[in-house]
Amino acid sequence: MIKPEKYDTFFQQQVRVQYPQVPKNDVQFLELAGRGPGTERTYFLFRVKSKYWSGILQAYHDSYRHDDVFAWNTHQSLEEWLEHRVNLLRHLEQWDYPAPVLIPSRGGALCRAENWTLLMTSFLPGTVDGQSLSTFEHIGATLGRLHQLPLPSNHPFSCWNQTTMHASFQRFLSLASVPKAHQELYKWIQRTFEHVFLPISLPQTLVHGDVWVPNVLFKEGIASLIDWEFAGLGPAVLDLGVFLLFGQCDSQGDLPDIVDRARLRASMKGYRQWRALTTAEQDFLPHAVRFAVAWRAALVLLRSQKRQWPDAMQNGLKRLQKSYCLAETMASCGQDLFSEEGDEAYER
Repeated sequence: MIKPEKYDTFFQQQVRVQYPQVPKNDVQFLELAGRGPGTERTYFLFRVKSKYWSGILQAYHDSYRHDDVFAWNTHQSLEEWLEHRVNLLRHLEQWDYPAPVLIPSRGGALCRAENWTLLMTSFLPGTVDGQSLSTFEHIGATLGRLHQLPLPSNHPFSCWNQTTMHASFQRFLSLASVPKAHQELYKWIQRTFEHVFLPISLPQTLVHGDVWVPNVLFKEGIASLIDWEFAGLGPAVLDLGVFLLFGQCDSQGDLPDIVDRARLRASMKGYRQWRALTTAEQDFLPHAVRFAVAWRAALVLLRSQKRQWPDAMQNGLKRLQKSYCLAETMASCGQDLFSEEGDEAYER
């Protein structure tokens, strides 16, 4: 593992040698995110920029495959997972879908450097007004368009394929003990997963996996999706459920105490401009909204137990409890909240 103080120098050297599209002079590396145990890092996100050029560099150490979030969201090897991302980004570019564009290295789509794999994409400039109803209508339309795209020939897996979901659920069921304060949440997650595993025919499309305002950028009226780590083939209705629930968040990323029905209906109105739900999806949508919380909450409970329920994770668990309450409220409202009649009420 590289010493922390040498990360920037190491990646700058690799980019200078391996990526001919990047300017050679006056290039800045801005660290946007990093993750790893202790002071070590197994993942980096950089913005690489000069006066007239900008890109996004993601760097994954080989040991990233042991990361809790990675292991929860895929059953693939790190190499397979990244290759599928490459194929997906190329497919999106082929269909002129608004998303980052892959920037290849001299040796191919991905760049190997010691124990790291680098993936570079274009930087998408833009902003988003998270409180505007038209914003949510545009995002809904962008998501609906994604769910209508032809499937790539290699069918890359999303985080919501049956193999991964069943394996993750079994890990969740293996929790040795759950504090009394979180037992209701635990049982609710279990019931929600069991509904998702019912033998119901749900259309499989390309899904993003994490659509909410921070992952959308607007420029000249076009909504572009970023952060495609969880994307691939999966049930469209689960993707829609994530957007409908976490689209309720305010500008600080916090969920409200009550459902913003106008925002919800604006989102559905935009989505239906590109894609109509099947009867099975319409009936399943309340469960999809619940699953948006359950999928994340199950991982947080597992990580909390692994760390012996530290106080530092209690705030996150409280936020999940609030998410669970809002998801249950939305789901319990019935079909009128998600129906086309609801869209008409929004327009009036």
